[in-house]
Amino acid sequence: MSYDRRLCPRMTDLMQLQCCGLPGHRPDDESKSSIVESMETNGPDNTDDWPSVQMKPADVLRVGILRAVKASRTKGILAAEAVLFAAARSLQQSGEEGASALRQLRESAIYVETVQKVRHFETGAAEVLDSDMSGWEAAHDFHLQYPEEGGREWRDNIGDDGDRVQVFTRQQGSTLELKVLGEVSSSHGKSHISSLCGYVAMWEEFDLWHMWHPMVAGDGPVPVHPQDRDENVLELCTTLQCPQERSAEVLRDTVFFLPEEGLFYQTHETIDDNEEEAQREPPKGFNRPTEKTCRRNLVLCQGTSIAIVVTIKTELPAIPQRWVVDLVAQWFVPQAAGSMFKFGRQAMLSGPHFQRIRADRFGLYAALEKVAAAGPACERRRGVKYRLGSNDGMMGLPDPALIRNREGSLVAFERLLNSYRGYDACALAFPVLLNFSLQVLTLPLGL
Repeated sequence: MSYDRRLCPRMTDLMQLQCCGLPGHRPDDESKSSIVESMETNGPDNTDDWPSVQMKPADVLRVGILRAVKASRTKGILAAEAVLFAAARSLQQSGEEGASALRQLRESAIYVETVQKVRHFETGAAEVLDSDMSGWEAAHDFHLQYPEEGGREWRDNIGDDGDRVQVFTRQQGSTLELKVLGEVSSSHGKSHISSLCGYVAMWEEFDLWHMWHPMVAGDGPVPVHPQDRDENVLELCTTLQCPQERSAEVLRDTVFFLPEEGLFYQTHETIDDNEEEAQREPPKGFNRPTEKTCRRNLVLCQGTSIAIVVTIKTELPAIPQRWVVDLVAQWFVPQAAGSMFKFGRQAMLSGPHFQRIRADRFGLYAALEKVAAAGPACERRRGVKYRLGSNDGMMGLPDPALIRNREGSLVAFERLLNSYRGYDACALAFPVLLNFSLQVLTLPLGL
């Protein structure tokens, strides 16, 4: 599943649009400076006192859109969701004037974009957490190689069999799915950098993929547009010797941060053929693959470990032979996971990944550290530790309701509004239908 980026204008354009063309907004509006000043002063994170009860619906609309745009740019789409949800709830309780402002809010570009991306997040993350293992086969398991130095610390952090990684496969026609489950110590005794940062750096430092990916061609995926923190379009070139294949996949990389649950979520999805980036000519000697792939990566931070679930779904042009499935599960996954673990641990101490984490050019690692720091409190609140090494399959992981039933979900808010609209339509139609039914029923009686 992917969202339609063509419906979502770039944020720089959106800022100009919303600042200059908001419904009911005039450049010489006396309240303009105070509204913008309020947004700049409070920032997108302070939602406890937002919006103020003294604010008029028109001001809640304007400031809400401006703050949501800023939150999306600086804190991520889920931060923008929090701002918009607070504004929407306030407007919902503000009578007729609030209803009009709420309608304009829901029609704004930032609201439409946010709902679309949040729906993408909720659907994908909930599917990753789905505990139904019907049709899945245990294809392989292996153990990560923790260094002997600090071995006691690793064992205390992850428990017995905590270094075990499980690989499952499911085949439905020509669609092949993989599910990889693992647990990693959340810290390194010699570093202040969290394991979450080390792990995500393997995925997000694109030009360093060659250090861990066994089939990547060149240095790694190349961003099609200037690199961003939350969303990138990439061209990933890979080579396979047997059967010989050189493919160049254009994919969208998106990341989401949910600190209140200690959760990080990432997707890599092949973009649709009708999107502009898909029309690019592939590098010489490479072909565009016909298969569509969706990779999902969910991390739950805890007190002493992080639980990792990776799913890969590929729609192949033909039903794959068994040896191909075994090759992926028993060779590619252990090779990639082992290399990622090795360099991810090293990234917390030294090397090129370590330098990128320290530089934090896009603010990615600062956001990840907030998610990691929330892990211990989240574990205490849940009263459970997710042990993917010592448990079989998805046993013990949280229910998808963790994602679907989030407080402040704009998707749930929209669903509720639509249900009200359906109820109102039925209520309006009921007297007409009742009158018609009475007329029909009384005809045979000659009344």
